[in-house]
Amino acid sequence: MHFGGRRRRRRAIRRAPATRSSPRGSSAPTSSAEKKSYVPTQDDVRRRERMVATNTLLGATARASLFEAVFWGILAAVAALAGLLFSREKPRTVT
Repeated sequence: MHFGGRRRRRRAIRRAPATRSSPRGSSAPTSSAEKKSYVPTQDDVRRRERMVATNTLLGATARASLFEAVFWGILAAVAALAGLLFSREKPRTVT
């Protein structure tokens, strides 16, 4: 998903000329200026969706963990301050 205001254009990929040792070599050599657009396969789309979902979940978990750590730190500071304040309080005498 893309939430920005601009839409990205698909880039044209320049392919290197095919050689005999190339595993993708074709029978007819291609020029180096030939442009072929990249069209993702279904596996590429699934892999990308899984990666985006994983990164989103990881970011949310890290954010929640940070908030929890900050919360416990503040709670510990308040408890220490309260302990100091109660220990400094003078005992009441019963008359």
